[in-house]
Amino acid sequence: MSRFLLLPPFVLWMAWSSNPVTNSHGHVAWFLAGYLIIVLGLGILCRVLARSVHGANIERRLEQFKKFIFLARWVIPVWFGIGLYWMGWGELVRQLLGHVSHWPAELPGVLLGTAPAFGAWAGLYWSQYPADRALREQSLLVQLDNGLPVRSPQGLWSYLSTNLRMQVLFTLLPVYFIVAVRDALFGSMLLAGFHPRDGGPIEIGLSLGAVAIVFPLAPEILRRTLQTRRLPDSDLRQRLEELFDRTRLKCREILLWHTDSTVGNAAVMGLVPRFRYILLSDLLLETMTDEQIEAVFAHEVGHIKHHHMIWNVVMMLLAGTIGGTLGDLLQAAPVPHWLASDMVGSIVSFTIFVASFGWVSRRMERQADVYAARMIESEAMALVGTGAIGVLEKEPTGPTFVGQHGAEVFASALYRVAAINNIRTSPRKWRGQSLRHYPSYLLDRLKHSADNFLHGSIETRRIYLERISAEPALTWRFDRFMRGLYITVIVLLIGMAGWMTWSMMQI
Repeated sequence: MSRFLLLPPFVLWMAWSSNPVTNSHGHVAWFLAGYLIIVLGLGILCRVLARSVHGANIERRLEQFKKFIFLARWVIPVWFGIGLYWMGWGELVRQLLGHVSHWPAELPGVLLGTAPAFGAWAGLYWSQYPADRALREQSLLVQLDNGLPVRSPQGLWSYLSTNLRMQVLFTLLPVYFIVAVRDALFGSMLLAGFHPRDGGPIEIGLSLGAVAIVFPLAPEILRRTLQTRRLPDSDLRQRLEELFDRTRLKCREILLWHTDSTVGNAAVMGLVPRFRYILLSDLLLETMTDEQIEAVFAHEVGHIKHHHMIWNVVMMLLAGTIGGTLGDLLQAAPVPHWLASDMVGSIVSFTIFVASFGWVSRRMERQADVYAARMIESEAMALVGTGAIGVLEKEPTGPTFVGQHGAEVFASALYRVAAINNIRTSPRKWRGQSLRHYPSYLLDRLKHSADNFLHGSIETRRIYLERISAEPALTWRFDRFMRGLYITVIVLLIGMAGWMTWSMMQI
């Protein structure tokens, strides 16, 4: 969820630049000072926390640390909107750009206009470093007790580099490239002698074209941003390759993702096989059994098998288009002027996009869980039936289901991922404490929901697998639900394509 908070500054800037609001920039200094206060204030809190942490209170301090970061990350885009619309930041950027602001290009304005928000975001890593390091140092004994490898915490520059690569650049670079390609397409139209009038359909069409160009190529950029290399030859790699071969799918490479042993995770990138990669982080390989690694790998294969990368793009385009349409309708409706502003329309669009994308993403994540558990279960059943020791030569055919063995193995992998990443498996329960504790409880629930926005909580995923493992019919019912969901998305996409075509014909 935290990466989504990097997008509102883009959305707000694009909305403002399409219909600039002229304000005096006399308050810009206060706007920039606000970000400095956020970074320095968090830095002070984290340094105080670092001095007070010890073995007995490490869990409580860890939760406090995460709440501080959670609040600071939410404040950054909110303060950006205030500075842009009410404190004159946008007008100052236009003045600084000079003649460049009149060019038919969005990228220069995007880079300069959003710089304070992303600069503050990067500054948060400097602020949180002392607390993060102290917490990691205090958790060394816990790691030893759990049989996990122990490494000294990162130095400051290594910490900054790792987090900027994984969090900021991983999200920003594709967006910058999309804006740049959109500018190139628009410039090509002008050079060809076609001068389109301003209009939503033209903007949407150019954006869709840019996304269609950038997304297939983005993995080549991101795998270098994340510092990856080919997973070395080993018995584990051979087992993973054999598992992947059974699916009759294709990818370019299995990559080892270097995180300085700070992140235990896996990922898949790429819409097309030529630029598709499966990533396994160094901490994941160091701390999990081969069986658990295979389960996590099968989960990523499930994303490929069910074409989730393509569906993610479709959902992003569909949710963004629906949100933009509703924003336009809001502006055309007989409502107060402030309610029909571009900022409100952008907020409505982004809220619809995030809510719908998150809801579908959690279902797709569950589908990948189910796929991995079914694969584990079907392999175990085949090996038991034949008495063979080894692996299957091909993916099982015919209907399969989530059995008890598949659910248990995958659940153990989920809990291992939670342990090595210090992730709480379920939200804190309200146990009737005094009302003065309720704000802290509410913040904890909001943070837990945000952390699990795209994937769902570990406990929820385990419970679901456990429930459907007891009855094969529930697995097939889940398959029908996902087919219905995808059909609904296709119908909505066709409807929105028809609306866009009709709107463009009216221009």
